[in-house]
Amino acid sequence: MHANEVFSSYRKGSLTFLPTYRYDLYSDNYDMSEKQRIPAWTDRILYRGLPTYLRLVSYSRAELRGSDHRPVYAIFKCDVLVIDVAKKNALQDEILQQLTATDGDELLEEKLSRTIIDDGLPDDLPPPSSSEISWWKTPEHPDGIFSADFTPVLSSSTNPFDLDATSAASLSEEELY
Repeated sequence: MHANEVFSSYRKGSLTFLPTYRYDLYSDNYDMSEKQRIPAWTDRILYRGLPTYLRLVSYSRAELRGSDHRPVYAIFKCDVLVIDVAKKNALQDEILQQLTATDGDELLEEKLSRTIIDDGLPDDLPPPSSSEISWWKTPEHPDGIFSADFTPVLSSSTNPFDLDATSAASLSEEELY
């Protein structure tokens, strides 16, 4: 994790408690068997979210003795946006009315064919995979094999905790809360 090779967008709390693994069952003694295993921190809690919205309050271990592990736990404080369902439904109805309203002799099918709805997804997504076609198998990469210098391009996250808190919301989003 420190080299950012795995779980690069995740965080974990500091280890301020004793190792959580290799206890003798039902005791507070580390491994006393002939193997004399070295105690270690094998159980972790990884979390992801903007520090503005998700804050770690406590990270520790529970002193339960039914296993050779001590379970770890974390307590978080987080901000949650609550949607007013009545306002959301009213906004949906208003948008639907705007989309389906036609002028004079205009056909709804014609109007809808000219309507562009931005779903927020990148336009360059590959087609869905099937048993006949796989997006990772191309003439440049037969059998899905990429050269060692290939670096995948990761799309932007859809995790709501990754959203920039300073970005301005659209009018329709403001109406939801």
